[in-house]
Amino acid sequence: MSAFLKFSSNIVRPNLIKDNPSLPITQVTKIAAERWKSVDDDTKKKLAKEYQDEMVGYRAAMVEYLKELSTVDSKLLEKHDPKLRKEKLALKKKRFELGCPKRPLTAYLSYLQTRRSEQGNVPYKVPNKMRLAGASEDLNLSNPSLLDQLKTLEWIPKWNANVARRAALSVSSFFALTVVLQLCVGSPV
Repeated sequence: MSAFLKFSSNIVRPNLIKDNPSLPITQVTKIAAERWKSVDDDTKKKLAKEYQDEMVGYRAAMVEYLKELSTVDSKLLEKHDPKLRKEKLALKKKRFELGCPKRPLTAYLSYLQTRRSEQGNVPYKVPNKMRLAGASEDLNLSNPSLLDQLKTLEWIPKWNANVARRAALSVSSFFALTVVLQLCVGSPV
């Protein structure tokens, strides 16, 4: 905890809650902030030093924790890393700018799309109806999905050739385009 949080939670808050149990947390925070302004520098430095010591311990414990993680767990942590999220967002924007084809609709999404006009915008009713529909209707609905997939697979080489022609690509940027294509289609090109 930071020096202010230590001060407010360990020193100010217990006394305030004891004296006024019905005091809202916003008021407690305001009073703690006012009292923090009047605290002497020695107390602030002492609390700041405690914070620094705790941070050193935390960082050491975090390094040990990260060493002990399995590969699966570390991959999950990487997935939620903010820097990687920004990179993925940048790739997504690049795909949009280059006109990358969208993935084709699945059979279920195709079913939702056909039923939306009948149902209105009530998506929670549709899955139950699809479950009750049976295999015959599912097979009929998967055909448009398969046609969309075939169109996409047919269109990607044309798109790739068009982009390569327009940009006079170097090897490294062509590799980046290949990665973008893999992200578009979901499988290696």
